[in-house]
Amino acid sequence: MSKPKIKTVTAGLVGTKVSKDHAVRGTEIHEIIAKSNPSMNHGKGADFPKFDAELKTKDSSSRSAYGIASMSIDDIKNIDYNSSVVKEKLQQQIHVSVNNGTISGIAVYDFRPQWIQDKIEEAYENARALINHGNCENYIYGSKYGYFEKRHNRKTQYQFRITVGAMDNIKKMSTSQVNNTTLFE
Repeated sequence: MSKPKIKTVTAGLVGTKVSKDHAVRGTEIHEIIAKSNPSMNHGKGADFPKFDAELKTKDSSSRSAYGIASMSIDDIKNIDYNSSVVKEKLQQQIHVSVNNGTISGIAVYDFRPQWIQDKIEEAYENARALINHGNCENYIYGSKYGYFEKRHNRKTQYQFRITVGAMDNIKKMSTSQVNNTTLFE
């Protein structure tokens, strides 16, 4: 049986003042939400395992890629997409937008449909194959739907990232009224 679709864990947060410093803000918002959601995970994995949901915060004007999950080189080499923390964090996402130090919007996206997962899996597995073949560049592109970026402070870790443009496409796919798998049945 599939997990329930998350409704909201962020009620009343729009309009809340938070740090303008993006390095501080994400943790601050996580802490605010955790106060009213004691089941929130603070370790590895999705923030809300009960709902397969991950919380992402971003300045509304930011064009930097979304950081999804960090993994060691050994884990990337040995863990396929379906067993990875990347997949775990890309089931449902709660996106909190911040504008000039104020929470300006909250949206929940469901990335669980297989046709969405297939696009992300392809990016992960293509980049993983390159790493398994010895690629150790700073950026290892799998497809337009994701890439690994070497963590500057940790030489043996990469972060799986999705560009803003690709995430916008994934969000549109997740809110489409047409189920891609049943178009031609």
